[in-house]
Amino acid sequence: MLKPGFDQDGRPLNPSAAEREITRICRRRGIITEYDEAQLRKLDTDIQEDYREQAAELREVHSRYTQTVAEQLYSSRFRLIYELLQNGDDSCYAKDVEPTITFRIKPKELLVESNELGFTLENVESICSTGKSSKAGDSDSTGEKGLGFKSVFGIADCVHIQSGHWSFRFEYRQGDKGLRMITPEWTAVTASLPSTVGTRFTLRYSNHNDTFARRLVSEFERLPTTIIFALRKLKKLVTIVDGVDGRSDSIIFEKDEDLSSDQMCINTKVSGDFGAHQSATTWLRLFTVTVCDLPSDNQRTHPESDVTVAFEVDSGGLPVIPYDGQHVFATLPVQRISQLTFLINADFVLTANREGVSNTERNEALRDGVSSAFVGLVMEVIDSGDPLEFKWMRYLPKRPMQGFWERLWDDIQISLEGKSILRSRRDQLHGLTHTRSLPDWFVHDDEPLVADTDQDIYLSKEYGPNDIVTLKDLGVAQISSAQILRRIRLGLSTNAETAIHDIPLDDPWHTTFAALVQRLLRKSIVKEDVQQLPIIPLDDNSWVSPLSLRANAVYLPYIIDEDSVSIEIPDGLGFQKLHPTASADGERASFYTSLGITSCRPDTVTARILELHQSWERTGSMLTFKKDLEILFWFGQQPSLSTRSQDRLLLISDQNRQHRGRFLFFPSEDYYHSEKLLAATPKEDWDNYGMLDRRYLESKVCNHIRYGLGWRSYLEKWGVGCFPDLAQKVASEWRLHPLMVLIARDNPDSFVANLKTHWSDYRVDAVRIKNKLKNIWVTCQNDTTQRLCDTILPTPNLIEKRRDLNLANLLPFLRLPAAYDPQQSDVWFFLKDFGVICDVNTQFYLRAMHLLADLEDAQLIPTCAKIYGGIAQTTAIADAEAVQAVQQDFAEQFLIRSKTTGETWHKSTDCIWEGPGFLRVKQVLSPQYGADPSTSSFFNTILNMRNVSHDDLIDELKMLSTEATAGSPLLEDKVQNIYIALAEMASSKAIVEAIRNEFITRGLIHVGQKWLKPSECLWNCTVAISGRVPLEQVYPQLKEFFVGKLKVVTMSINVLLQELGRAAKKTNPDFDEIKRLMLATGQLLAADDKIKINEEQLRNLKQTPFLPVRGPDGLSLVLMDQAFAINDHKRYGELFKNKVTIVDFGHEEMTSLHPLFELLELEDHYLSSLVWPDTTVKESIPNQALQRYIRDRAYALSCCANYYNSSAYYNRNTSMHKSLLTAEIFVCEEMWTELVLPEEDNSVTVRSDRAVVDIRHIDGTLAIYVPSDLDGLYSCFHTEMPGELANLLGIENQVAVKAIYRILNDNEKDLDVIMRDEDIPEYPWFEKPPRSQQAIAISAVDDMELLSGRSASISTSDTDATSPTDADATLLPDAGNDVMVLQTDQGSTAAQSRALNSFPSPVHVQSTGHHQVWEEVARDEQYKRLLKEVIRQAKRDVPFRGRGSLSLHEIDEALDDLDHPTDYAAFHRTFGNTGFGKFDENARVGAAGELFVFELLKSWGVANFSINNWQSSIRYYVNVLPEYAAEPPFEGREISDIMYEGNCPRLKDMLRENTTLPYPTWLDSVSSTPINFHIEVKATSGPCSAPFFMSSNQYRLMRDKACLPDSMTAPRDLYLIMRVFDLFSSKIGLQVYVNPWHLKEAALEFVADPWKVIPL
Repeated sequence: MLKPGFDQDGRPLNPSAAEREITRICRRRGIITEYDEAQLRKLDTDIQEDYREQAAELREVHSRYTQTVAEQLYSSRFRLIYELLQNGDDSCYAKDVEPTITFRIKPKELLVESNELGFTLENVESICSTGKSSKAGDSDSTGEKGLGFKSVFGIADCVHIQSGHWSFRFEYRQGDKGLRMITPEWTAVTASLPSTVGTRFTLRYSNHNDTFARRLVSEFERLPTTIIFALRKLKKLVTIVDGVDGRSDSIIFEKDEDLSSDQMCINTKVSGDFGAHQSATTWLRLFTVTVCDLPSDNQRTHPESDVTVAFEVDSGGLPVIPYDGQHVFATLPVQRISQLTFLINADFVLTANREGVSNTERNEALRDGVSSAFVGLVMEVIDSGDPLEFKWMRYLPKRPMQGFWERLWDDIQISLEGKSILRSRRDQLHGLTHTRSLPDWFVHDDEPLVADTDQDIYLSKEYGPNDIVTLKDLGVAQISSAQILRRIRLGLSTNAETAIHDIPLDDPWHTTFAALVQRLLRKSIVKEDVQQLPIIPLDDNSWVSPLSLRANAVYLPYIIDEDSVSIEIPDGLGFQKLHPTASADGERASFYTSLGITSCRPDTVTARILELHQSWERTGSMLTFKKDLEILFWFGQQPSLSTRSQDRLLLISDQNRQHRGRFLFFPSEDYYHSEKLLAATPKEDWDNYGMLDRRYLESKVCNHIRYGLGWRSYLEKWGVGCFPDLAQKVASEWRLHPLMVLIARDNPDSFVANLKTHWSDYRVDAVRIKNKLKNIWVTCQNDTTQRLCDTILPTPNLIEKRRDLNLANLLPFLRLPAAYDPQQSDVWFFLKDFGVICDVNTQFYLRAMHLLADLEDAQLIPTCAKIYGGIAQTTAIADAEAVQAVQQDFAEQFLIRSKTTGETWHKSTDCIWEGPGFLRVKQVLSPQYGADPSTSSFFNTILNMRNVSHDDLIDELKMLSTEATAGSPLLEDKVQNIYIALAEMASSKAIVEAIRNEFITRGLIHVGQKWLKPSECLWNCTVAISGRVPLEQVYPQLKEFFVGKLKVVTMSINVLLQELGRAAKKTNPDFDEIKRLMLATGQLLAADDKIKINEEQLRNLKQTPFLPVRGPDGLSLVLMDQAFAINDHKRYGELFKNKVTIVDFGHEEMTSLHPLFELLELEDHYLSSLVWPDTTVKESIPNQALQRYIRDRAYALSCCANYYNSSAYYNRNTSMHKSLLTAEIFVCEEMWTELVLPEEDNSVTVRSDRAVVDIRHIDGTLAIYVPSDLDGLYSCFHTEMPGELANLLGIENQVAVKAIYRILNDNEKDLDVIMRDEDIPEYPWFEKPPRSQQAIAISAVDDMELLSGRSASISTSDTDATSPTDADATLLPDAGNDVMVLQTDQGSTAAQSRALNSFPSPVHVQSTGHHQVWEEVARDEQYKRLLKEVIRQAKRDVPFRGRGSLSLHEIDEALDDLDHPTDYAAFHRTFGNTGFGKFDENARVGAAGELFVFELLKSWGVANFSINNWQSSIRYYVNVLPEYAAEPPFEGREISDIMYEGNCPRLKDMLRENTTLPYPTWLDSVSSTPINFHIEVKATSGPCSAPFFMSSNQYRLMRDKACLPDSMTAPRDLYLIMRVFDLFSSKIGLQVYVNPWHLKEAALEFVADPWKVIPL
């Protein structure tokens, strides 16, 4: 049973309840409070004494008991840290918080805070007792709340506890009775705990010395990093030093998992300085076992308990073994053991001081669990890839351990026996006795010398040396000799995984293996078996055994091994040799020598070599042949001088071909030896010749002298040479040597130099082949190839002349070696015999000129100038023949270099001497060559050149006009320069006439991308005219040239008129051009209203069809006297477009065209003056509100008309005023306006996009017809009505329209103020009626009732779920039962709702807000449409309605829907803003939803169902419909929206059809017992899931009328919620909640009171 003032968990709900319990606890300790004392004094004296004696006895008993507890406190007073951690770990925490405890050490007090849920009453009673604990007997608890807590008095004399609504303290000083440790004192607090703190302990130090706080800080600094390792709930421990010795340091221990995980991460974060701690992360690997059947103990009775061990690792998962050991935990650290390398946590029974593990049977059983957990963790980490896979043994405890833990190592060893925990080299797991460790002499490169057998006994190499020592302690043995021999035999077999014979012989493995064999040979037990093993490798990769040497000799591989030269016996000679690699190692060589291997004799080897070479039978690689030659050289085998003797030996070329020595040449870097001379020649062209393989010259004997010869001399003995001969005799003819032919072909640069280098060797042969040498093609310095007889020797004179002419790369100077010295060129004069040129003469210049003329892209003018000057200097003027020859040569050949945009070659006929720089038809030479007298003389005297003329400039224009016409600034600038030059040259009449004729004939005026004649241009023009291009903007400085000399016409208004007529008269007129001309003409007229116009031009234009008009037949031109309209009205223009003939201009262009139309007297063609509206009215209904509104403004309107001198008001005529006072306003459901445009034959009528107000004033009766929709009314009052009223009132001054507009639409100010603002005076002869007030009847229903039962619910998309706001409303009591509520803001109805609830219904609301009256009218009309749509949908799709032909009424409705589709979006805009404070909107939506249900029930044919069943207080809202207009409002006490008593099957069918939720089974059966149906309607415009509201009364009624959901019998009362949704859509939805009380949580969620209901 719940204690009053406490929740179900035992936590107080308020401070009073908590204080009451503290007082009760004090009484149980024998404490008499002041209140108790006052009450006692009211009793009999004897009773008082008895009570006081009993209280004293209680105090004495508790004092004695607590004194005993005090004597049992821990030996260390700082043990309180652990005790407080215990209490924090035993606390309860919310699921979404990280359990945290914080110690804040201050100079005078210690604050301990946690984010637990707070103390329960049981916790408080426990902490106030020494023998009771709220956690006693709970195996999941950390400590025992109530006992260890007393340790706080070891350091504190006052402890204050604040937890939730609890706030009490204990005060105890040394020497006090222990009673004070368990007697709480209520302590009032002024501030609540922060939201993040659930409980706070404040400990005031009993020792007030500064050193005590410092000592306390040091105790916290000694806390281990793993302090929170085993805590069950706490995940975070924070310690803050706050002001002690001025420090502001902190440390945070935070773990990510608990003991149930296999890994844990403890993050330590230090701020400032905190002892030895540093910010770091401790990673732990955990394993937990459950120990069962535990012996009972006085303190522990549970038969099962968990034991957890943890290996500490680093960030990479490798072992971390602290030098000072790890802790044993009993949730909190108990003791650190230096021999312990892993963490242990178990529910140990501890010693009295809680700093050791007791030696009890229960603890021994837990110790066995420790060894089991250790093995379990080992079994986890030995998984492949685990960082601890090969290092777990490092966590074995160090020996010896003492006391309770003495047997731990032995227990672990026993537990490991039989477990597959060691990994072999093949990555398999085996037991301790199966695996074998490998000695160092059996391991090579960290691998066993031979592979293991299938037994897989090799211990993995991943175990470290120290770890193997540890494993030996556990029983792992070393491999034996017999086991090794078996594995060697396996390695020599073909089945071996890695065969010994496949191991490369240069692998040091073989040396280690030889040492192993020698070790085994010393073992008598295996020696004989070892001698039979095939372990000797031969050079042919075969293997023999030591026993086989007795029958077949094996030689050492080297025939020469002296003087730092070692040469093996060559292969292919038929000798059996030890593999050279096997003998390379000294240790192995000694090993094989000891087995009987010897050396071979030299003469046996040399004889065999010569025999095979001479017979061409020698085979092998180049190295084999080189080795043969080295052996012959070393032992003195030389050939005789005869060629035949030389041919005894074979040598290898660099192409790996066998040659006799005389066909080979030495490799050489000398440019004129064969290798370099023939470097570019393919080897296949060398025929039988070749280059000696370079490796011969790299022989190991090349630096030795043997038998008087060096190595190179020895090769020459065998016929090897350096360069080829010059000539070779073939038959009887001397020819160039084949290799020299190849050199001339492939290396012409070196041919001539090679002749000079070896001339002493070639001189004789050169005479024999002189003509052949002349025609040899050689290279020149300009990278050309010429015949030797056509080249020039680079002598100093020729070089100087070439340099002067800058013709280094042009003249064919012979290319000679880099070492060539021109000053010593005489040594090369032997080349004269082969036709090489050596002198300078006159032809040198001409040849240079012709060679230069072959060049294109280069800057050659300076060089040409020198050559032209040279020709002038060397050509005598008197020598007419020579001059003529030069002139002819330059006239026929392109020998003159000139520059325009780039340098080009020209004939002399293409050039002039002086002229403008832009000229391109002629090359102007004086700017390029005029500075040098010699060059000028060449052109003026020898070539006789002329200067520029106007014909040249005309030719330049002609050339430009024939080129691409794309306009560019450069082209325009150039043309302008030509025009300027022509203007300057046109000094005589003849020249001017010649120039004009050329322009007229060819069209040489360039504008844009065209070349035009003068007749195609205008000097100035602001509009584009077909066939006329303006020049002023292009050539503003050349008016005199174009107008004065070329006779170009200037622009004027008359020109425009002329061009307009001309453009209109074209066969295919350009309408755009005509429109441009008309716009330009209008703009010109607007700019100058005094402009002179040629009457004849104007008259001609009027007689021309020039007006572009667009009509039904398209675009055409018409005369001014034809029928057409001018678009000066945007809306009219759009409506009559393509229906009548309209001038093809937009209304926005009238600003430019009006001056032209005014000139042409066409204003009477404007649409604004031609069109008149014709309004048709149907289904009009008089509207009282608008009627009062207009009549209220009759006085202001008449005053305005009289002020603006209306003729209707002359002589104080009041007839129009009386018409205004009796005006009738009709709202038209269907109303439209047609615009009429009269034409010659008939008028054109179009439907206007808006209905224009229709004002009819007949016989003094004024009737005004307005549309019913919001947009139409807005347009009516803001646009049409001000002007129409002005016309009605006879006001001609358009300024008055603004005043009428304000009178009609300005609701911000009173009419008197408006008249005063507009300077309209009052006239006393006009009747001024009193202002009327508009009354709207509404029910006295508050907003919440509307939200909850009468109207739309609030969804998150409609409004925020906030409380209603206050409305600015004033309540004025009336004489009757009504109240007048004057609203100033219709959107705020909260205050209005409160007022309405205070008075009986009905209530009238007078709107005085900013809403226009026509807005309210539009709103009412829209609401009618909504209700009609609701009724239509309710009557539609009734399941049992006949499925035959539609009735005439249904057909009419369907056709009406097609003609007048429902605007559902308008419903949203008008009534969608529902929610708190939206009184009228809520009521309207609610009434519409109720109407839907009411009409639906009628359509389903519910029996005995009528308007009387609809008992809603907002029912009257539907009275706006004609069919409901006569129905009175419901005036009774409302219980539910619709009340119905009966058992109509149709109603049941309807309920089942419209619910998707469970309903009672009896709803499917027929019953005669009537049921009272309470139907509550909830309507929203949003989806079914939108929330809605219920009032408290509705909620109670739903609860009270609830029936059993599984009942088979119909109830007497049934509560229903009919959820109407998507009210403003084409498919209104309905969801019925039958018996909704039992749909809570399943289908409906109820929140708060008043109830917000959320469909699920």
